[in-house]
Amino acid sequence: MSNPLALDSCPSCEQIDQCYRPECICPACKNDPRAFKSWEAFAPLMRKLNGAAIHWNWGTDAIQIDGPSRHYLEINGRDIWYEIHLSHNCEFIVEKIFITKAFSEAGEVDSKVIYKGSSPVLAAVAIDFGDESC
Repeated sequence: MSNPLALDSCPSCEQIDQCYRPECICPACKNDPRAFKSWEAFAPLMRKLNGAAIHWNWGTDAIQIDGPSRHYLEINGRDIWYEIHLSHNCEFIVEKIFITKAFSEAGEVDSKVIYKGSSPVLAAVAIDFGDESC
């Protein structure tokens, strides 16, 4: 499918100008024009994560009707995972989520914001699964 967002490589299927893979999840392939703004903002970050071999998932908040905070990236590790959102002024907010009581029945989690800013490079660098610890 011709992708107006893929002037550079598409972060999902990594094709240039046209997406060819049926599993491509970009807004052009999924016919979700409301996600174009968020996809464009996240594209440099998704490409950096691809370059670092970090697998990400595209999420959509069902509660939000529209706007940049509607869409987010999710990166899963063993005991740690990350969510990356866009603020209303298009800053990246990287939230680190971790299990605080792994062996309890409730499996409680905690989180902290580890980056907030406009740089996709710094947002990508904030993600670290090196020791899977906090």
